[in-house]
Amino acid sequence: MQNIAPFIKQAIEAAKNKDWNLAIKINEEILEIDFHNIGALNRLALARMQLGHIKVAEKYLKQVLEIDKHNKIASKNLTRVQKKCTNPVVNFGKSSPYIEEPGKAQIIELIRAADKKVLNSASVGQACCLQPKKELISAYLVDEDDETKINYLGALPQEISARLIKLINSGNEYQCAIHSVNPETSNCRILVKELKVSPVNQGTTSFPISKQSQTELLGDLSTEYLAQDSDEENPIRGLNDEDDEELVELDDDEEFD
Repeated sequence: MQNIAPFIKQAIEAAKNKDWNLAIKINEEILEIDFHNIGALNRLALARMQLGHIKVAEKYLKQVLEIDKHNKIASKNLTRVQKKCTNPVVNFGKSSPYIEEPGKAQIIELIRAADKKVLNSASVGQACCLQPKKELISAYLVDEDDETKINYLGALPQEISARLIKLINSGNEYQCAIHSVNPETSNCRILVKELKVSPVNQGTTSFPISKQSQTELLGDLSTEYLAQDSDEENPIRGLNDEDDEELVELDDDEEFD
């Protein structure tokens, strides 16, 4: 059988770049070599989901489950397809605009999280918005089809809320996206990024720098979508069909914990 490792590497690079048409082409080439390749089938399903080809994605996912009825990636994504929860992903890689140097962006676990129904409708990378209240800042999920519809996600902890309320009231602006969500444990974490610093806040750090936040921001935040392929001595490390399944989940359970 022809060596498919180079094709897998190319397929993962296409997914990293969110070039879904190229991802489809490469994974179809893999299937021409190995018709039952589960990794390629799962990646094809992801690409089709991102392009809105729901029926085709469902076909590939069912094909995976015919080969491996316990495949957790296919099972999870099939559930999402059937619920029409297929929001496009945002890349949390090191070149992403959502990742900046410590002090300008922070991953924050929400308190007073929304109910399971709302959290189940959220997906990693989905945009959200912040709304300062009297003492806390609330985070809301924005409907991508109708931006006037928003759902409460949770609130930022009191200490960071107090800091950001002052900065927002004096002219700073921020953007945020969902970093991880687990409806079963009512856990939701968002990545908040400094978008604009007002003249009066020049020199004021939005997010206090700690060892934990520095590790989170400078680490690989995209284990759900990006391959662990940084080992120069072994450039295809992590590209086997078990390891690269982390590229094909649309939601997040414990990968970032």
